[in-house]
Amino acid sequence: MLARISTSSEIGELLDSLADIVSFGVAPGLFVYTVARTEWGWSSIPDPTERVVLTIAITTAFVVAALLRTTMYMVYESDEFRPGVPNTLAATVLTLTYLAGFDSATLLLVEAAALTYLMLAQIPYPGLCARDALGVGTVQTVVIAWGSSGQWLARVLLVVALAYLTLGPISYRSRGIRK
Repeated sequence: MLARISTSSEIGELLDSLADIVSFGVAPGLFVYTVARTEWGWSSIPDPTERVVLTIAITTAFVVAALLRTTMYMVYESDEFRPGVPNTLAATVLTLTYLAGFDSATLLLVEAAALTYLMLAQIPYPGLCARDALGVGTVQTVVIAWGSSGQWLARVLLVVALAYLTLGPISYRSRGIRK
């Protein structure tokens, strides 16, 4: 939000993109990997089983997709609609799934694989306008602060995020909302 309302520099824009890659790519990828590792009881150096290899492949692909999606965001900066699901939305769906109590490693890996594909798909996605981004960020902060006692709120926000994921390219566009 601060970057949107303040003047920026070339360095600031690059740092913002780097922070997005770490926050919405690397962190969720490591998170899903850690959930899988914990659920399946891997040792500190996992055995190279199919499950381990698949987990590493999916979480790495998620990180790479977030990197490429951020790059596309920078390339198509002047367009209202950019190709692919925003990495912020992909990371939000992954984390809300877990916070809402759907904490199966298998579910998170399937979801990460699907979101990886959608981040790179040529589906034009609208960005959230500043008002909506602030509202979503505020609710996300409350969900995280409440922890497990805010599970019902995480579920509500997950439904909203999934609705935007599926309906955003159609309904958000028709409202004429710009960033």
